Amino acid sequence: MRVSLLGPVAIQSTQGTFAVRGERLCTLLAVLASASPSIVSSSTLVGEIWPRRSPEKADNALYALMSRLRRDLDSTCGSGFANARVVTGRPGYGLRLGENEVDSHLFDRLCTEARAVSGEGALGLYERALSLWRGPALGGVSDSAWLRGVRARLEEGRLAATSEKINIQLVLGHHIHVMCELQELTALYPVHEDFSRQLMIALYRAGRQTEALTEYARIRRALREGQGVEPSPLLKECLAAVLRHDIPSAEPLLPASAA
Repeated sequence: MRVSLLGPVAIQSTQGTFAVRGERLCTLLAVLASASPSIVSSSTLVGEIWPRRSPEKADNALYALMSRLRRDLDSTCGSGFANARVVTGRPGYGLRLGENEVDSHLFDRLCTEARAVSGEGALGLYERALSLWRGPALGGVSDSAWLRGVRARLEEGRLAATSEKINIQLVLGHHIHVMCELQELTALYPVHEDFSRQLMIALYRAGRQTEALTEYARIRRALREGQGVEPSPLLKECLAAVLRHDIPSAEPLLPASAA
């Protein structure tokens, strides 16, 4: 069994992937799974599930929603699953889930393991971690401040892992392989300097120096118009290396900056 938060909130079991129906139920499962194995207070859960206005009898409404969640867990994961995993107590509720039973937790672990190794081993771990994503994180949940923070952290981790994966591919000389992906990424994230720098390196290594210079001009313009700033020293050094014809054919110019 695995709770999927890296995309539309769902429950994955040996029988398949089952979407969680209803925004409130999605939100309840997302909060409990992302906080697992910790207990979340009833007041926090009420605030997340009903961010605009809580019901008059909030505790009763929360209890009824927890009963629905128990039924869904039992129907998808087997009778008795909820009794074994749902924790009820002061000051609220929790889900007793292992690290591999929440895809966001597994993603974090795989990325941590990837940063401890190098080369093909690290690349395989990053690819496995990124394959867990099925779309924007926490699809179908309420628009609450706490979950917005969780979503932002997860999406930031996704971008960091993608950048680190591509950096390894550049180290391994896979510049042709990553070029299309980088062009898509710079279109989606026009002021993400790591992706722009990596695209410049890939283009230069492919003998496309003019296009590498064009990419620098594009992101410089985007940064100026969108944020009123100049490119970072890292990106400027990449430009200087392109102009000097000084980017080696293997290994990136500089490591990807921390996202």
